[in-house]
Amino acid sequence: FTVMKALGFTINVITLMGLSLAVGILIDDAIVIIENIYRHIHMGETARQAAFTATKEIGLAVMATTFSIVVVFLPVAFMQGIIGRVFYQFGVSVAVAVSISLFVAFTLTPMLSSRWLEQKGKERLKGGGIGAVFERLWQPIRNILDYWNRAFEWFKPVYGRMLASSLRHRWVVMSVAVLAFAASLWLARYVGKEFMTETDEGKIYVSVITPPGTNLQETSDRIAQIEKIVTKLPIVTSSYVTIGAGDDPVTNGRVLFTLVDKSQRTVSAKQMMDSIRVLVAPVPGVKASVSKGHSEGGSDKQVEISVRGENLDDLSRIAHQVQDIFYRTPGAVDIDNTQQEGKPELHIEVDRKQADDLGLSLATIPMTIRTLVEGTVVSRYKEGDEEYDVRVRLDDRFRNSTQQVERILVASTKEIPGQSVFLVPLDRVAKLDKQTAIGEYSRRNRQREIRVNANVLTGSFSGTVSEAVMKEASQIQLPPGYSIGITGGVEFMQESFQNIFRALVLSIIFIYLLLASQYESFTDPFSIMLSLPLSLVGAILALQGSSFSIMSYIGIILLMGLVTKNAILLIDFVKQQREKGMNRTEAILIAGPIRLRPILMTTFAMVFGMLPLALGVGPGAEMRAPMARAVIGGIISSTLLTLVVVPVVYTLIDDFTGLFRRKKTVTEAVTEKGPGFVEHVDRPR
Repeated sequence: FTVMKALGFTINVITLMGLSLAVGILIDDAIVIIENIYRHIHMGETARQAAFTATKEIGLAVMATTFSIVVVFLPVAFMQGIIGRVFYQFGVSVAVAVSISLFVAFTLTPMLSSRWLEQKGKERLKGGGIGAVFERLWQPIRNILDYWNRAFEWFKPVYGRMLASSLRHRWVVMSVAVLAFAASLWLARYVGKEFMTETDEGKIYVSVITPPGTNLQETSDRIAQIEKIVTKLPIVTSSYVTIGAGDDPVTNGRVLFTLVDKSQRTVSAKQMMDSIRVLVAPVPGVKASVSKGHSEGGSDKQVEISVRGENLDDLSRIAHQVQDIFYRTPGAVDIDNTQQEGKPELHIEVDRKQADDLGLSLATIPMTIRTLVEGTVVSRYKEGDEEYDVRVRLDDRFRNSTQQVERILVASTKEIPGQSVFLVPLDRVAKLDKQTAIGEYSRRNRQREIRVNANVLTGSFSGTVSEAVMKEASQIQLPPGYSIGITGGVEFMQESFQNIFRALVLSIIFIYLLLASQYESFTDPFSIMLSLPLSLVGAILALQGSSFSIMSYIGIILLMGLVTKNAILLIDFVKQQREKGMNRTEAILIAGPIRLRPILMTTFAMVFGMLPLALGVGPGAEMRAPMARAVIGGIISSTLLTLVVVPVVYTLIDDFTGLFRRKKTVTEAVTEKGPGFVEHVDRPR
């Protein structure tokens, strides 16, 4: 919070989500150090001596695991675009939190361990009083922990035998790992794509468009029919209607329906959209679409395809071809385009000579028609705090057709004996003709544009639908100068995914550079980083039935920093044993069972720490859950595969580098002592 204050951050959804994800990570360093101290105490060392020795022994591995998370979030914090600004606070908050946890694990944790940890069997509280009460309260927890310890002690030799068998059948293990990774990539095709998982806000918007020329009253009547149908549903609490809002014509309207709280209904808001879409379909004379509101790209609909060119006829033809593709695409509903039909108008062509003969001016005729048809505000009526215009015009039955408008009388300037005002019917001096006005044209990049848009059904995803449409639309033969492209929210999604992918690549590069510098080896990091693709197996399985979104992708990036922890703990201890003179196989068989407990403990800590987010409990949980689910699935699969596959890969890489070193040694010796020296070179074991 101190760093957040210094950087001007606030406590918001993004920073709190980062800290909630970090809860399971922050105790990992302390878990590993305390477990190693506890192991040294059982080896006969005093608590003080064990705290010093164990922290020093595990220090490099703990630093590597924590810094791997920090370097992962550096690219996340500095991603480009809007998505980068959103996750800047997320990345910095997590990176700072885990850095502080490392400092605490190297200082406070060993100090407290040297004072509080005792050798097994040594009683702390004896006698009666509060000590006896504490013992009785502690006993149930101790019984549960005993079950855990017995289960672990049973699994430890089983894992040792499994590890030994894996080292004897290395290519079988590698084949299984490769098949698992390939299967996960195949399953990834069945995971949807969208920018952000839709949250249930308890609000549903029904947008209505009536035919051009429809007046305000007719549009209001049609919307009233929709409102009456939907408000009969028991879970709808209220509705709010707007017609012609902003720059919209009176043919455009919108109804906001508010639902009861999510906890009081059995269906989601998105499922209700599908039902409302069916209920309002029979209403005549309207085009209705149902959505949650504006999408991330600013559009009213989730999927938009832009068709651009110059000639309106060709543009319209191509847009209708794309629209036909939408109709054939599963999951697409509320399909429409932005090409507006011409608005019907009544053109009045005045015969100037005839009008002049009858004493009518070109100013009098339009002013009279405007006053009698559109009306003139002559006063204002006040009621309470509200004021209303008082508009005077002809009754509707005298102005609702061409024949009625033709009969409008216009005052002449001629003086006729016996008449105070000489009135001339409009049809005597003008010809009325029905025509169609030019509709609204949109431009993008200085080209005319028509957008074909649609919403998606429950169970479908905007990114998946847009990909299917674009795949088929790419087969359309376009004239020169015409193009079809994704726009709106899906375009925003693709841009964000590209930035996230760049951050993912940079994160992997930074992890390699970090491990290579810490272990002073270019090859050892490869055996550790093999856990990265293995984690995708569980992440993709956990996202089945869900979607790839910016949240799930950020979870996968977080996963890249987390899953290396287990491999680092294992390989680091193997290297320590080999430095003591132990051969490779023996070092692996000793390191595996010893590092099994901290690996399982940190895995369980991270899984349970992210479990509340993964369960999707509370308002807005739909947005956060995919991130936690991807992390949990990836951690579980990575842990299971890391315990077996990483040691095998370590041996394969060690064999390869050993062969390279032997060739290099022989080459150097031949260069120094001549070709005859080769016969005396002992073969290494």
